[in-house]
Amino acid sequence: MTEKSSFEKFREWVANSSTLKLLGIGFILLILLIPIEMVRDIIQERQYYQFDVQQEITSSWGHEQVIEGPVLTVPYDVTTFVRTTENKTEEIKTRYFAHFLPETLDYSGALNIDTLHRGIYSVNVYTADMKISGSFVEQSVEDWQNDHVDILWDKCQISVGIPDQRGVQEELFLNWNDEKVAFSSGIKYQGLIKEGVSALIDLSDSTSRSCAFNMDLELRGSNRFGLSPLGKVSTAAISSSWKDPKYFGEFPPDYRNDPNESGFEANWKILHLNRSIPQSFTDVNFNSSQYVYGVEIFEEVGEYRKTERSAKYAVLFIALTFVTFFFIQVIRKVQLHALQFIIVGLALCLFYVLLLSLSEYIGFNSAYVIAATAVVVQITWYVKHIFNNTKLSIIVMAILGLLYFFIFTLVQLANYSLLMGSIGLFIVMGVLMYMSRNLDWSKKKSEPPVVS
Repeated sequence: MTEKSSFEKFREWVANSSTLKLLGIGFILLILLIPIEMVRDIIQERQYYQFDVQQEITSSWGHEQVIEGPVLTVPYDVTTFVRTTENKTEEIKTRYFAHFLPETLDYSGALNIDTLHRGIYSVNVYTADMKISGSFVEQSVEDWQNDHVDILWDKCQISVGIPDQRGVQEELFLNWNDEKVAFSSGIKYQGLIKEGVSALIDLSDSTSRSCAFNMDLELRGSNRFGLSPLGKVSTAAISSSWKDPKYFGEFPPDYRNDPNESGFEANWKILHLNRSIPQSFTDVNFNSSQYVYGVEIFEEVGEYRKTERSAKYAVLFIALTFVTFFFIQVIRKVQLHALQFIIVGLALCLFYVLLLSLSEYIGFNSAYVIAATAVVVQITWYVKHIFNNTKLSIIVMAILGLLYFFIFTLVQLANYSLLMGSIGLFIVMGVLMYMSRNLDWSKKKSEPPVVS
């Protein structure tokens, strides 16, 4: 019998070494990180483009809206006397502004949801049909106790905060003690409210200083709808046909139903004790934005976000597929070329491109089923011709199908994805341990111990 040369022994070791095969698979997996990152870059690029289109749509419709107020502002002049160098007394008048918040403030209304489209992209917008009502009590601040104060009751201002006035749909009027007052754009006496609408009212008649008010407001916006609790007692009731609301702010609803086919309802009640803004003030050193609460027209997981989340599992998916092929090699004593691993890996990467392109037109779920089916059939056909074994190809098809189903489940479960993922990986590791428990990695049978 001819003894094998060193080169033949080395070549045989290379062909049969499980360690070398695993290292080769790991190297191929590292190479495939390049197309995986390219796919993720494409997903992000499409996301950015979608965001730009949505911004264009909302800029013409209306951005996020937050209603503040109304707030009553009363100007007053304080006269001070200054002695000049010529020993004369000169009067100097300085104008100040006193701001008063409502005693009661109630917001009630509905958000009517609509979807605007541009090309393949869409964005959810709303029209808020709101009724605002409440009351003010008699106004007074400490400065007014001064004898040299002139209160300008005929030049008072009512202001309502609206950040994006393009969303205002109708002329705005305030019913102040049954008197109709028209609003104008902008805030003349800026205080707590910086942007919005205002109206000048005459409170020279003392009976009009403690009063009830109400107004109707139809306002278009997008993304979020917020309210500011500026009343001593602020209440709000919002309803909508939207099925997936997300509440934001430091004040969760006191009541909210479980969203259903008819939409959602939510109620709030907030006291002045829940905020650090007093009911009346002259120095504006307060920030009301930190107390804004409301609802976000929130789509829990968008198409691109789902695709991006599924792409995060690409390395794991390809690694498990390669491990499956490795065990087939070891158990069935068949050989696979490195190029065949690369071809299968690229086919698995192509799945995400198919998923991305199809989901833009038919939605994520349908796109996922079509793309996964196409890739599984393609790889199964390829494996059938590599191994020339129908049973092995069916096993590979079943494993790929289970992996795709597992990833699909993780993507759908926003709140439980980590839990389900960890349980799934634990099961996979158990299966791998079971399959590899009896493998002879050294290719040498264990010899019985020598008894001396």
